[in-house]
Amino acid sequence: MLMDIHNLLDWIVLWLLRSGSSGLDMKSYISESQKGIAELMSSVNKAFSTHYIGDANKQSRRYTDKCVPEVLALNISGLVNLYSGLDIVRMATHRKCQVLDGAKVYFTVGTRFRLGRLRATTDSMGTRNHWQQLAMAALVKEIYSHQLTLASSVMDKSKKKQMPKNLLRIGLVLINQPFQQQNNC
Repeated sequence: MLMDIHNLLDWIVLWLLRSGSSGLDMKSYISESQKGIAELMSSVNKAFSTHYIGDANKQSRRYTDKCVPEVLALNISGLVNLYSGLDIVRMATHRKCQVLDGAKVYFTVGTRFRLGRLRATTDSMGTRNHWQQLAMAALVKEIYSHQLTLASSVMDKSKKKQMPKNLLRIGLVLINQPFQQQNNC
């Protein structure tokens, strides 16, 4: 459990270093994201599809099998879904929409393109040395980055088509449309 918490903290520190402006004004970062993160944490389960919840339940069994209370086990195993919390808050804030709506679009994109499964696959690839570990970490970061870019694009395109109150509905429709191959020849 401590490793899951430690991994989340590592991810947040790396996010701050990569996404922040020079000078790292921690006070402004905290004030900028505190409310959004609290909102996300209190309602994140409303943004998940059923497979995200199923995966969290499956992961929590590692802890409940060792007599950890079920609520604590679920909270710890769900931390992986907060790795993107700061990105989701920033994405929603910049688009002046509810954090929960941004999270729904973000996680729907992940579900639609099975990005969580793709990230999870990197855990089972078995790295042999430090360089392979770095390559896998870079791959996971890249997948998160693509998920954020896709979610942002959906939100931006949705906003252009309708008023902001319909943003989520239209964004989810856009995501769930079948892929259309474009023939530019």
